[in-house]
Amino acid sequence: MPPRISTIALSLVCLGLCACAKDEVRTYKVAKEKQKSMSTQEMPADHPPVSGQLPADHPPMPGQLPPDHPPMGGAMAPGAAAGPAVTAVTAPAAGDLEWTAPADWQTKPLGQMRRGSFALKGSSGTDSDLSIIVLPGAAGGNLDNINRWRGQVGLSPITQAALADEATPLSTASGLEVLFVDLKGAKNDSILGGIIVQQGQSWFFKLRGPTAQLQEQKPAFIAFLKTVKAR
Repeated sequence: MPPRISTIALSLVCLGLCACAKDEVRTYKVAKEKQKSMSTQEMPADHPPVSGQLPADHPPMPGQLPPDHPPMGGAMAPGAAAGPAVTAVTAPAAGDLEWTAPADWQTKPLGQMRRGSFALKGSSGTDSDLSIIVLPGAAGGNLDNINRWRGQVGLSPITQAALADEATPLSTASGLEVLFVDLKGAKNDSILGGIIVQQGQSWFFKLRGPTAQLQEQKPAFIAFLKTVKAR
């Protein structure tokens, strides 16, 4: 073969090899991009999620609580049984009183103003009502309050001069002073009452019912008043 033809043939072979090499490199780059695309977008069906969610049985990551961990911040876990209601406990106010009632006195629900409430049964079977109410300060004074009770059972008011004859001072076992009254009203309606002024509060113990029944209960009522003491 002449030398010129050999040189041309050799050049053509080199060009062909270079072309094949470029095709192989270009093909390799395309395959790599496709593989990268699959790794970020087209995940196998059984591949763990990559959106920040862990499989259900994956151990918790730092800062995360296990699924069965008690709820934080006072929230209740779904389906959890409600516990007993929580009741706030407050300390008794200064000047609060307590007492001991006979076992046969029936406790009644407290009203809006009552601190104590009892039903007392007499021999006739009729209930008399005992209420315990506290008001701030002197609440009008002993004379006004006793006259108010007198009016409730149909009695006329009295003057300050007559108060000493109407009310009897008593002392409790703990040394508290009680002003006791026995108001026999008209139409078989009477009141036994006691007033205690303690640390800027006025406490009113009022037993109201049929006159005969209250006379039966009078010794028990006076004994009850003497159990009153400061907390």
